[in-house]
Amino acid sequence: MRHCSFIILCTVLISGFALPVAAEGLGEGRLLKKFMERRQARQQDQSSEVGAEESGKRSRKVDAADLPQGTRILKDVAYGKDPLQTMDVYIGADAQDAPILIMVHGGGWKRGDKGGSHMVTEKVNYWQPKGFIYVSVNYRMHPQVKIPTMAKDVASALAMVQDKAPSWGGDPDRVVMMGHSAGAHLVALISADPGIARSAGASRWSGTVVLDSALLDAVDQMSNSSYGSFVNKKIYAPVLGDDPAFWEEVSPLHRMTRSAIPTYIVCASTRKDACPQGYAFAKKSKSMKIYSEVLEQRSSHGDILGGLGKPGSYTDSVDRFIERVIQ
Repeated sequence: MRHCSFIILCTVLISGFALPVAAEGLGEGRLLKKFMERRQARQQDQSSEVGAEESGKRSRKVDAADLPQGTRILKDVAYGKDPLQTMDVYIGADAQDAPILIMVHGGGWKRGDKGGSHMVTEKVNYWQPKGFIYVSVNYRMHPQVKIPTMAKDVASALAMVQDKAPSWGGDPDRVVMMGHSAGAHLVALISADPGIARSAGASRWSGTVVLDSALLDAVDQMSNSSYGSFVNKKIYAPVLGDDPAFWEEVSPLHRMTRSAIPTYIVCASTRKDACPQGYAFAKKSKSMKIYSEVLEQRSSHGDILGGLGKPGSYTDSVDRFIERVIQ
């Protein structure tokens, strides 16, 4: 009897709390929507930008013992005067005319580092045995510089890689750029408008892999309320500001030229913004006779990065694109 009374009391209390919520309209899904928006923002703004599976590596640096035997590591190779204008290079023992992968880290344009294990370890272990040199790049970030300067940093790193490639045993004519999140946006931006790279002294490269960037269309991202105002306020607004002209300037979709680089766009279908913008980017590319493809992954934002290089269909798909463009 006491147990029954307790249940009735709990039911009354829960109902009492639920009524005001329903009266405010949150019972119609607004509370859940706000919760999901905040959750998405937290996921995208994690300093390491890795998923749950990668959580153990968030604070880990690359350990040479986890890489293929004989890997030569060139740490903090400078491509500019600022301490952040550096790259790490991972070279196989038998590298000769090797194709090169360049990775640009994410972090909301505000944080991140080239030396995280999740940025490097699985990728080197997968692609080095296939004959690749792997390069992980740092760049200056907000608030020190704005996005156009970040893109120029990435372009300058590319120019340095192409210049130094022969001395590393690499092939400067077979370079693929890759980036995750904010880094994906930056490589997409210079791929859409390779003039940014040319002005930094870089030559044309083979292709670009875009790993879950939601800012392929910055105008859409900042003006489309269905993506969630909290996400825009938390992630994008501090960096993009409120000037539509600037949104266009940093939008790969709006900057696209007929000399754009072939792209392979991986997007998390669990997000509202990434895949629609990816398809819009690919559609415009194809209208200009430029190869572009979209791969939807039912993965978290972090696992798009963390899962790459691990055995499976996802890595195989990205690898097929890379092999196609370096031929």
